[in-house]
Amino acid sequence: MVKKVKGRKRPIVVDTMGNLLDVVVHTANLHNTKPGILVVRQVMAQFPTIKTFSADADYRKSFEEMMAQEFRWPVDISEKIKGSWQIIPKC
Repeated sequence: MVKKVKGRKRPIVVDTMGNLLDVVVHTANLHNTKPGILVVRQVMAQFPTIKTFSADADYRKSFEEMMAQEFRWPVDISEKIKGSWQIIPKC
């Protein structure tokens, strides 16, 4: 588990099995778009066979546009989970 540090963000790229491919640490006053595209560029330099990316709702619009312009790929943006969390008891 990573301890949160005040004033820092860590955009990461993982593969479909959850293995860490790359991470960028930056100040929290930057929007996610620029550091997000930076980490994607680093990953593409190391792993050029990657064909698609998924991201959460924070990376909507400008990040999607930058990915389409630079890599000509759509980005699969996950929707926010609606409702509340609950613990399901074991039977």
